[in-house]
Amino acid sequence: MKTVIFDLGGTVIDSKSFSFEKGLKKLHDQLAPQTPFMLWQKRSADLLAFTYQTRKDHLLEIPFRDYLAFFLKGLRLEGNPEELETSFLEAAETIDAMPGIADCLKTLKTAGYQLLALSNSAFSARTLKQQLKKIGVLSYFDEVYSSADNLVRKPCPLLFELILAIHQLNPEETAMIGNDYQCDIVPAVKLGLKTFWYTSTGVSGEDVICFSDYLLLPKLIENKKTGSPV
Repeated sequence: MKTVIFDLGGTVIDSKSFSFEKGLKKLHDQLAPQTPFMLWQKRSADLLAFTYQTRKDHLLEIPFRDYLAFFLKGLRLEGNPEELETSFLEAAETIDAMPGIADCLKTLKTAGYQLLALSNSAFSARTLKQQLKKIGVLSYFDEVYSSADNLVRKPCPLLFELILAIHQLNPEETAMIGNDYQCDIVPAVKLGLKTFWYTSTGVSGEDVICFSDYLLLPKLIENKKTGSPV
């Protein structure tokens, strides 16, 4: 194996808490503190009910920057959606690195693997990079990809195929690491990638290796690469 692709949320990034209202309040105070926050809450609730329910029901992504642009237009406000989404997420979410992931990434990078990130997220790769920087692991990744920049969400195979094509990757020499079996593991298996499922309850099989400790992952990947027992 030459390349390892990591999911982010629940795999690399540990989300301790998320409050949409805190993020919205940050933007309100930044852009229009003189207007009633209740107005922002009402408009946001109406828009969320439609847009993000649709996002849940289909594999098409709705970028948060587009949501913000539409939201602000309705309030007759102006702002840079890309910069505002970063400001929103910083206020809305408290994050940390998953236990052991920093040492795992360092070991893999030192061993010469290309490391990529592929996330189902309404937030752009630009904003996700800020999160990775905040938890101290951005420097380990060669590139970061978000569904927000690429139209579709996992488990749509088009997203995986795009990454394989951009980096000219051989699926048999590429590993996928994720915590969501349906979104991360199933499509990767279908495309021929080696898969490692971050879980405390799963059972390893021919198509997937389960693990719950990141300190073990580099050895598991190396054993899979060389054909040694895992």
